[in-house]
Amino acid sequence: NTLRVLSSARAAQGKELSHHPITAITATFTVTTITYNQQTQTHTDSLLLKSPLLPNMHMDEADYAFLREIHRKKKQCTMEIENLTAQLREVEAKISETRDMLGLNTRGRDDMVLLDQGRKLFNESPKRGVQFLQDNNYFSGEGELATQVARFLLNTQGLLKTQIGEYLGEFKPFNLQVLDEFVKQHDFKGMDFDAALRTYLWSFRLPGESQKI
Repeated sequence: NTLRVLSSARAAQGKELSHHPITAITATFTVTTITYNQQTQTHTDSLLLKSPLLPNMHMDEADYAFLREIHRKKKQCTMEIENLTAQLREVEAKISETRDMLGLNTRGRDDMVLLDQGRKLFNESPKRGVQFLQDNNYFSGEGELATQVARFLLNTQGLLKTQIGEYLGEFKPFNLQVLDEFVKQHDFKGMDFDAALRTYLWSFRLPGESQKI
């Protein structure tokens, strides 16, 4: 009777495992305590199931332990990589912030070189100076191009005021847009008319030609 019960149990276990979703399974069952002729005997049976996808591949418990260890190490390495990536981003942000504080930012240094060259060209020929800066993407900040050129004319130190007047006096569509934005860059709030006019005329020199005036 005991052997018949054991046989039925093995058959049930085999049927249950045959539907297990794992591709290849080698399960080891320990059938405990078979009492026969007053002797206790422990049997270990191995139930080997073939994979439907890899019918010629057999795996035992050691193989599964090896795969589990690989999976664990992969997960651990992935977490470490994510942590290192986050730390690297923080370090790069601090480096960039420090460079900005010290004035060592590459973009800022390049802009200063461009500005110096553009200023020299502008004082020789306003049209050439503005075109040079435009061709080298100096005017790539916020606002329309005419607005940025107007800020350049008003705020850049070292520009000859006579050349600013010459540029603003050109009767061309873009120059007229710059002139309009140039006026808007001034803050005349709370000022008397004569004081506002003096402030405005101080930012450039009227060109010599009456047509440009």
